[in-house]
Amino acid sequence: MLFNSYLFILVFLPITIIGYYIFGNFNAKGSQISKLWLVMMSLLFYGYWNFFFLPIILSSILINYFLVNQLSHFENIKKRKYLFQIGLFFNLGLLGYFKYKNFFLENLNWISGIDIHFEYIVLPL
Repeated sequence: MLFNSYLFILVFLPITIIGYYIFGNFNAKGSQISKLWLVMMSLLFYGYWNFFFLPIILSSILINYFLVNQLSHFENIKKRKYLFQIGLFFNLGLLGYFKYKNFFLENLNWISGIDIHFEYIVLPL
């Protein structure tokens, strides 16, 4: 589903907006429920394209959430820097794998003359 498709504009977007306002006015915890609604609809939108990429984004969300919570608990600057670097390397590692793996393997094959087989990887996000 693309942002400019009829399915998104006429079906998905109105359902998402209506659900957000309905859950927002539902009860005293409406703000939390409406945020959960937006997260679930975002995951549905993301998973509509390819369901098998959902574990990648869910793991990224959960690991980043865990690291940010841990960052707020430490007062030691060195421990905070260490956790920040872990999160940074994790996210850059995901990006590097999906975006640049084939680029580096193709250039390595070209420069060295060896034939490393690689599959074309689609960038999931």
